Amino acid sequence: MKKHCGKEKVTKKLSGTIHDLSWAYPQVSDHLHFAGITPDQPITSLGFGTPHPSRPPSFALQRQIALLKDDRDADYYLFDDTDRPIRVELDEKCIKIAFRMLRSEIMFRPEKAPEGVEMIAELLMKMMADRPGSSRARILAQFEEEYGGNVAAKLAAFEAKRARNGYELGGTYLERMSEGMRAMQARGYPGLT
Repeated sequence: MKKHCGKEKVTKKLSGTIHDLSWAYPQVSDHLHFAGITPDQPITSLGFGTPHPSRPPSFALQRQIALLKDDRDADYYLFDDTDRPIRVELDEKCIKIAFRMLRSEIMFRPEKAPEGVEMIAELLMKMMADRPGSSRARILAQFEEEYGGNVAAKLAAFEAKRARNGYELGGTYLERMSEGMRAMQARGYPGLT
């Protein structure tokens, strides 16, 4: 008989095990599995981090953060061709959660233009590019001002990869991810019900 050494069993907490509430949803990104979403946490509190000292935010990103902190119901602010803000608020709960988690990642991670910026840009372009004063080029230019790097090239590579993998035209990555989140919501996953 093996003697118990007093250590906590780790298998119950490992992702992908039966005790992991999200094990049956591999299509949902890991950062959402471990986001710490709780049933009593309002969505408006998601997506606000602390800027990393190794990557001070650009002036454009500082303006974005200030607007979002003043209006926690807004998910993003785009700026038209005359630099007037266009408030964006997502209606669908699962898309909103995924968007806000990625928004926090790209705004507050130490890497310049970290992974995820193209996913947010893709959704915002689908929703807003044909609005008066807005366009795909204007949104990409704004993202490059806010996050640096060549966002247009990252987005083009991301869209090409999605097309090669057979994702339908017109649907965005965040919309696809929200399908998995809705399945989790139907099964009572904490924070999504």
